[in-house]
Amino acid sequence: MANYAYLTSLDLTATSKLDASQKKINNIRDINTNSEEFIDLCIKHFRARTEDSYNAKKLKENEGTEDLVSEINLLQKNISNSLYKVTEIKLGEEEIEHIPNGKDVSDLEAKKITLEQELSNLNRNLPFEEYYEQRNLIVDNISEIVKERNSISKIKTDMTHQFEEYYKRTTNSDAVKRTSYNTSGNVHLLDRSPFRKNYAQIGGIYDPKRDAFYKPQPYPSWTLNESTCLWAAPLEKPAGSGWNWSEETLTWEQK
Repeated sequence: MANYAYLTSLDLTATSKLDASQKKINNIRDINTNSEEFIDLCIKHFRARTEDSYNAKKLKENEGTEDLVSEINLLQKNISNSLYKVTEIKLGEEEIEHIPNGKDVSDLEAKKITLEQELSNLNRNLPFEEYYEQRNLIVDNISEIVKERNSISKIKTDMTHQFEEYYKRTTNSDAVKRTSYNTSGNVHLLDRSPFRKNYAQIGGIYDPKRDAFYKPQPYPSWTLNESTCLWAAPLEKPAGSGWNWSEETLTWEQK
């Protein structure tokens, strides 16, 4: 299983405008689809069932929304480049899938399903020997298909983007991004490749330009280390315990 961070855009102005524009589009479409012209086009499409009749119906439905659609596309682009806040972290599908290497297995799957259906529908009132002869033949054919499918070499395919888009579509989140539990400071704790600098934290930040997770800035004077995406004080923390940063004096002070 993989971990996925659910995100809300921090560009509240853009998201507010996006919601308003989408409501305007919905209102316009409601008016268009209740018009006599649209109803007439629906009847014509029902009778004709052609691409032209369908396009004419859709054109009327979206009439007057062109500028709003352009505005929404621009707002969505701005939102996608803005900072996000992590609101939730959930387990999801593993990002790596093993895909047959360059061979379509859909025909094999279709044959297997057909045989399984034949096996399910096999007449149990047949004489004992005849029933088991037919049953064993079907089972053997299914086994051969499974062997052929399993013999096809497979390649590892990263499905991260596909799963992120799926989880985004099925939730109210502005975005969803996979996050690595074992990544911290751009180092993977199990000596694998680090992913997105740090593991996401609820209330933390996702930065699409850096493609990185990091904590909110703790103090105005602290800067983000571009390599690790960890916050660093202007002065190195002294050795020992009990040191706390003072933003007033811009120094480390010991209790």
